[in-house]
Amino acid sequence: PADNRGSFALTRLAVTSGKPTPSDVRKLGPERSRWARLIGRLEGVERTEARVANMISGLADRLCLPKAVQECAMVYAKKLLGKMREKGRRLMVNEVSIVSLWNALKVQGYPVSMKEFAALVKPLLKRRDGRVTSLYKLLTKAAKIVPPPTKGFTAADYVGRLGARLGGLADQSYISSLEAYAIALCKAAEGEVFGKDPVCVAATALCVADEAFGSLIGGERIAEALGAGYSQSTAKILKRYKPPLPPNMRRHVLNTVAGRGLKVLAGEWLLGKGLKGGDKA
Repeated sequence: PADNRGSFALTRLAVTSGKPTPSDVRKLGPERSRWARLIGRLEGVERTEARVANMISGLADRLCLPKAVQECAMVYAKKLLGKMREKGRRLMVNEVSIVSLWNALKVQGYPVSMKEFAALVKPLLKRRDGRVTSLYKLLTKAAKIVPPPTKGFTAADYVGRLGARLGGLADQSYISSLEAYAIALCKAAEGEVFGKDPVCVAATALCVADEAFGSLIGGERIAEALGAGYSQSTAKILKRYKPPLPPNMRRHVLNTVAGRGLKVLAGEWLLGKGLKGGDKA
């Protein structure tokens, strides 16, 4: 098997030879060779499902996903494989695995953006001619065979999941207020941002909310902590529908402005004394 194909190489080995040769055992090790033999004993549908499950497990491990997401992905994969046989449609094993895991992420509400997911699966979507299949086109193609799950999470639902990653950047009361205002932003512009990646919208809403509060954390630090992209076009939409700040959130803005004002005054005082900010008085 090719070294760069990962666990998929084991299934290729099992399909072509049925069981590993002694040289393959030495190369793969006893545990991986045992897995290849198990797949080699399966026939038809079972073998395909085993290959899909193996690939879903590998992708889920790289994203540190819980078992619930993997199980949900496998349920959808079995439905997709069944409808493919009924309708005479064809998708590759890696394509079935990618579509199934993406739909499971949307059902379970795990905050993985399409940009992050596309970067992960890009090597698996590379064709023999060197071109890369579009993830969006693949999802559309699969949706014509089996409609994607109807249960889905909106951008407002992802705000709290992403906000949990901001711990340590500010006190909890500020993060809670940030999440509350970001949810209000998402709901106010819900019609305009419909169809956009909800994880990206939620991350952008947190950045816009922080900016409305006086940029206590900063958009760059938030985007880095969240690991999600910031969309300029989405930010413009959210700012256009920006609701007024509730009274209980205004104190965070005042605290930020007051803190910055004290820093400016302290800097001017040090400058008047002929000292730099890092010098000791």
